[in-house]
Amino acid sequence: MTNNGRNTSGNLSYTVTVNGSVVWDPQYFGGGGTSTFTSTRTRVWIAGEGTLGWLDDVYLISGSTNGTTRAGSTYTMVTTEALKKEIGFKHFTDGVLEFTPSGKYTRVIDYGYVNGQRDALAQVTINGYTFTIQLK
Repeated sequence: MTNNGRNTSGNLSYTVTVNGSVVWDPQYFGGGGTSTFTSTRTRVWIAGEGTLGWLDDVYLISGSTNGTTRAGSTYTMVTTEALKKEIGFKHFTDGVLEFTPSGKYTRVIDYGYVNGQRDALAQVTINGYTFTIQLK
C-alpha cells in the first residue's frame, strides 16, 4: 500500500497493489486447486476523513485486476467509472466495472444506474442484453 498524499481535490489517495494466490483445501473445496490474483487499485478518500468514526467514510476505487480461478479459468476486471464505496453500506453505490471471463462476453456492471442511490441493485449488460440484478 502506498500513500500518494493529497490529490488535486485535496483528498487522500492510496494505491493498493496485490500479487497473490490462494491454495484451496481439497477436503473442503472439491479437488482443491490454486487461484491467483494480481491487482492495482487506487482509493481516494472523499468523505469522513475528519471524523473519528469510520461508518461515514466514503472512497472512490479505480483500477484493474486479472487472475486465474482454481479451475484454471482466467479473467480480467477494470473500472471504467470509479466505484463508490460508502463504508457504512454493504454495496457499491455508484461506478461501472467491466468483468471479462476468458472466452466469454464482457459483463458491464453498473452500480449507480439508479442515480447512485443506496440500494441492492445493479444493472448488468452482456452482449447487448441488459438485466437488473439484486445484490446479496
